[in-house]
Amino acid sequence: MRMRAIPLLLCLTGVLPWAAAQAPASRPAAAPMPHQTYAITFTIEQHVPPGTLLNGKPVRGTILNSRSFRMSLISGKISTANVKVGNRVPVVTGGSMPTASSSVVNAQFQYQSIGIDINCRLYPHDLIDYDASVTSLAPTELTSPVRGFHEPTIRTIYTNGIVQIKFDRRTLLSTVADLSSKTIYYFWMTVTKE
Repeated sequence: MRMRAIPLLLCLTGVLPWAAAQAPASRPAAAPMPHQTYAITFTIEQHVPPGTLLNGKPVRGTILNSRSFRMSLISGKISTANVKVGNRVPVVTGGSMPTASSSVVNAQFQYQSIGIDINCRLYPHDLIDYDASVTSLAPTELTSPVRGFHEPTIRTIYTNGIVQIKFDRRTLLSTVADLSSKTIYYFWMTVTKE
């Protein structure tokens, strides 16, 4: 039995080094892709269309208001960011006015958020999913008093979508006409690498 084991051992010692030489060289593990930080700037502009009367005079088209908001997102994974700027204002929802026997005003309020809210998600392959809204109060003269209080009209301009990133270029996301104020909102986005 010992005689049979020696030829087998000699065969294995000769075959194993030869088999190891024939095996393909192992490749080093691929390095993970480095994450890139993107600076995303949202700009919301409120325009007056040409021919609109502003303070009694027709205008050629002008920007009434422009605001920019910046956030950072990380590439290579789903990354989210949010910007919310504004106030919470009380809106009368009920109550009673003073009477001849009492000067106490009993009012009930509900708080409404007004301002700008922008949500942004960055997906792989440089796709950005966004939604943006502008909420404002209409002048109280437009509403009739209810229970002695002027209740404001609350307006919201909203847009959303998915866009492919174009670096270092200002991209128009959407335009929305606000018919009650006769203005047009432009939503822009600029993406740069940090």
